[in-house]
Amino acid sequence: MSLEQAVPKPIYAAVQNSGVVERFPSKSTWPGVEGAHYTALSPDGKQLMVSGFKTGNVYIMDTDIGEIQASFPIGKVVQGVKVSPDGRYGFAVATTLGEIAVIDMETLSLVKKINVGDSPHNIDISEDGRYLYVSVTADNLITVIDLESLQVVRREPVDGKFPFWVAVPGNP
Repeated sequence: MSLEQAVPKPIYAAVQNSGVVERFPSKSTWPGVEGAHYTALSPDGKQLMVSGFKTGNVYIMDTDIGEIQASFPIGKVVQGVKVSPDGRYGFAVATTLGEIAVIDMETLSLVKKINVGDSPHNIDISEDGRYLYVSVTADNLITVIDLESLQVVRREPVDGKFPFWVAVPGNP
């Protein structure tokens, strides 16, 4: 099977130790994304959000030309990123600050930061786009954010320690 058959539509790989994003099947590389770690694609496929792990930056890239549209310093360590199903907002986890950065994907501006607890790690969005779920490792919580009000609506303790990932049905 050829690469083009295996990957009929573009996919993007963050190559952390190289500071690039690689696009497949073209195998083109996009430099300048220091610490590239997690990625999230906008619903229309035109923007790629990339966390810059230990750089504290989150990047928004244009997938047509592979250039950085904007970069936001949001904290010392940036982990999970996600784009809302309607493409309006991008979300990035500022782990050391205990915050979720909310970025307007059209205006490329930082809307706000939401405190979610000690050491958040990863995020996912409900299938209907109404809620953002955050795994908060040090506090042993799942924090829920209402995406209309951009406010925390619930902090739910987990049975056990160190919730790392969160996955939501209907939102791979």
